[in-house]
Amino acid sequence: MAFLEHPYIASLASQGLSNPASLTLDDVRAICATALTRVPDHRRREIVAARPAYEQVDMELAIARYCGAMDQAA
Repeated sequence: MAFLEHPYIASLASQGLSNPASLTLDDVRAICATALTRVPDHRRREIVAARPAYEQVDMELAIARYCGAMDQAA
């Protein structure tokens, strides 16, 4: 699972699988937040499609630049 790159989060996820009741609310939030940062926004297509064509192009270019910057940072 790619979203479990951080050792602490991986440890929490493992702990949650073996003993879910041992996780605090903050532990669950940390796991969920990490997972959500790795999942694409499924509404993005709807949001982009509702915009004029020239804004769609600008939005896609901004997303491509952001993803490229994130790849270089990793």
